[in-house]
Amino acid sequence: MKIIFVVPSSQWLTSAGVRIRYQRLEPFFKINDCIINIIPIQDVSESYLRGADVVIISKVFSTDSIHIMTLCRNFGVKIGIDLFDDYFSDNRLSVFRRFHDWLELTSQIIDFIICSTDRMKSIASQYFNPQLIHKINDTKDAGITFSETKRLLDAKIVELSAKNHLNILWFGMGDNPYFNVGISDLSNYSNALFQINKLTNSINFTILTNERALNAKNLTRISRLPIQSKLEIWSECKEENYLRESHLAFMPVSHQNFSVAK
Repeated sequence: MKIIFVVPSSQWLTSAGVRIRYQRLEPFFKINDCIINIIPIQDVSESYLRGADVVIISKVFSTDSIHIMTLCRNFGVKIGIDLFDDYFSDNRLSVFRRFHDWLELTSQIIDFIICSTDRMKSIASQYFNPQLIHKINDTKDAGITFSETKRLLDAKIVELSAKNHLNILWFGMGDNPYFNVGISDLSNYSNALFQINKLTNSINFTILTNERALNAKNLTRISRLPIQSKLEIWSECKEENYLRESHLAFMPVSHQNFSVAK
């Protein structure tokens, strides 16, 4: 079986979302003779679609996605969507109106929906047959075991008790276009950092985020935080290294509940 995930752009291929949501599943699919391809929408062709058994649209809300869905129906290819984030639960926000319209339309075309939380499954059930909505949890890194995590946490507790020194990490997208959960949110809730700062005089605070978010307004917000920070541009390697050294980490997300992996 060949499964194609269609994502918004080539830049999206390196995102944490693709890594956690799809790439980590590849070994498990291979065991069952399934092949996964993750393709930016600009690279999708009819030949790709004809050769697939299943196509899943992820975070592409344009008319192009509807065109792909229609082609899949014509080719006899099963078509689904991944409701990656919750853009659908609040009908009062006009900025999300186009997402509601998109979901209402696509629900008449698709064969199934996947999502990562019970909340999203409940929301999707307002638009689509609940029996065809499948919850697929976000994945943890297969190379990291629970026993290794416990050993690392135990070692950090001992180190923290001995040195009274805090390594704090804030990491993630700093300029989410729909949810106020980026650098602006960090600034708005900076009193939490002020309270932490009173616990010890020895703190390393790192902000690991995307370069686009570091505009003049956000840099000003960062300069006014109660703890002096070090700025780094996000990469998967940096995220892993900083998390291993951190005692406390903040991660910006939407109002959708945390997944088990997060």
